[in-house]
Amino acid sequence: MFALRLHLCFALCASVSAQVNVGSITGTVSDPSGGLVQNAQVTLVSDATGVALKTATSSAGTYLFTALQPGQYRVSVEMPGFKRVERAGLIVQVGERLGVDITLEVGAVTETVNVTAESPLLATTNANIGQVIDQRKILELPLPGRDTIRLVQLAPGVGGINSNLGDLRFGGGRIRQAEYFVDGAPTSAAGDARATALPSIDAIQEFRVETNNLSAEYGRLSGGAINIQTRAGTNEYHGSLYDFARDDIFNANSWDANRRNNPRGSFTLHQFGGTLGGPLSIPKLYSGKNRTFFFFNYDAERRYNDGSLVFGTMPTELERRGDFSQTLNNQGQRVTIYDPSTYNAATNQRQPFAGNRIPDSRFDPAARYMLQLWPTPNRPGDPLNGLNNFAGVNSSQSQRDDFTARIDQNFGTNHRIYARATRKYFKDRPAYWAGPATSQTRNTWLYETGATLNYTGSLTPTTILTAMFGATPRNFTYYPVFEGFDPTQVPFAPNARRELDPRFVPNMTFERVTGLGVNFLTTWLRERYFIGSLALTKVWSRHTLKAGYEIRPTFLNNIEPGAISGRAGFDGAWTGLNQQAPFAQQGSGLASFLLGLPNSFSFDSGQLGWALSFRNHGWYVQDDWKVNSKFTLNLGLRWEYEAPVTERFDRLAIMDYNSDSGVRSNPNWSFQRDVVGAGQL
Repeated sequence: MFALRLHLCFALCASVSAQVNVGSITGTVSDPSGGLVQNAQVTLVSDATGVALKTATSSAGTYLFTALQPGQYRVSVEMPGFKRVERAGLIVQVGERLGVDITLEVGAVTETVNVTAESPLLATTNANIGQVIDQRKILELPLPGRDTIRLVQLAPGVGGINSNLGDLRFGGGRIRQAEYFVDGAPTSAAGDARATALPSIDAIQEFRVETNNLSAEYGRLSGGAINIQTRAGTNEYHGSLYDFARDDIFNANSWDANRRNNPRGSFTLHQFGGTLGGPLSIPKLYSGKNRTFFFFNYDAERRYNDGSLVFGTMPTELERRGDFSQTLNNQGQRVTIYDPSTYNAATNQRQPFAGNRIPDSRFDPAARYMLQLWPTPNRPGDPLNGLNNFAGVNSSQSQRDDFTARIDQNFGTNHRIYARATRKYFKDRPAYWAGPATSQTRNTWLYETGATLNYTGSLTPTTILTAMFGATPRNFTYYPVFEGFDPTQVPFAPNARRELDPRFVPNMTFERVTGLGVNFLTTWLRERYFIGSLALTKVWSRHTLKAGYEIRPTFLNNIEPGAISGRAGFDGAWTGLNQQAPFAQQGSGLASFLLGLPNSFSFDSGQLGWALSFRNHGWYVQDDWKVNSKFTLNLGLRWEYEAPVTERFDRLAIMDYNSDSGVRSNPNWSFQRDVVGAGQL
């Protein structure tokens, strides 16, 4: 894929242009007559860390400082025969290039001209459209769940966010077309643009939402880009502790619970943690001021929630004994149970069970065992038809722990390196509301890690080298809740046990009674995303040239077995008069279950697993050409190559249109074996 970007910008003053994840300062140094000054010494100092960076102007009088952490800076320029000029109060934001032009005055170098009170700098040297969300907005605006990314909607043209952070929509485009960057490393999951391993709200310095006209440095996206910059330590020690608490003692009871004389549901939520940052020093051995800095954040959440009442329909004591004499259908009519073994082909009818009772000797062994998996009714049920005779509380508890650590090291004035790691752990453990076999609940485990290592070095006063490595391992598992219940004890028929996974009860659905089993099985995901990039920036005359290469290896190791325990559906087809019978004579799915006669059955034949890998390559060249003080050209060219997907064990298959199809006109399909056996589950 080729992409050529050409942006024309007319400027009345210096300003801002896009960088992928860092800030930068550039400008032109001139003398009082407007002539460009070559080889002037330019120094940049961070007010927060005291770190000083030095460079020199090019033959066209331009200079550049890049890979700057967001914050406040001051620039000074020295040149023999001119007064020293210092400009303070320069605010650098993430993903922006600040334009600072300086005019020297004739005089001695020992004299200093301080420039502080100037009008705000305007964004006029680039056609990029974006919005910076600074730390004040992040910390002070109300956020549901303290979810920073919801602030993305503050940027014009962004919407569509919900519980899935990948569903952002930029400028009315398609969802899941954006990409997230943390300290320059992409952290979006492969295939669905889902954000992974994002730092917590207190570990973020600020972030920028790029919505249009992105530079050639961006690839593999057709929507916007969200550039997140984490906090770094400064020359002063700073820390914080916090706890955001919610508890049921502060809540009123619901109207429905009061009407039923039910107590107030239990709910407890604590979001707590702390931060610490400053110079990394060893007393009497090493002082990290102006050189080495650290920042650490721990953020956690504990949630306990009784949720709301959940209603279901459980077999009554009579039905558990095979007695359906008191069973009503949904219309409130008495249900007649017919014996499937008495079917008469001539009349297309069956004979009812005597007394509407199924003899104990006719019970299927597996059905008899699984009757105990349903809890007994704990309420009268609906007066019309007896439905919803059980009420339970859908409770859950979850635990989340996030860690973010960052270290910045400055080697003199020309070389810098920083490393950042974020570790996220999440465990969700919902409790079953009606017993372990009827809950349809699952445990969820999630481990995510995001790491970045970045180096920036000034090879010459006008040449800058940047190297970056990023990794995002992600482990995700969920599995059914079966506490206090052993599915292997269910006495299925031998052929059914041979075909089905013995660890799980099949998912069983009924037209009236709450189902058994689970409709999902354990899913095991192991995903690994990596990126390596190298970029060289050269200030040459009026051009700021940047060329780079990046590679993104991705490894997906997943197992999603599907319903290998089987799915069984029960209705009144086996225990009704016939298929055309009226409601009262259409039988009962529970009665069919007791007889071991499912109306439908299916299962997945085996585990679906794969070990996929693929690599994406990108090359780009960017030229910001300042034709004159009022006219700038932004030129970009990017080429990308996406290598084909491979599977480690050669388990991928595609259609070969040149081979024999293998399709025959008379296939003579037939089942070679009985999966569940006649009259047996």
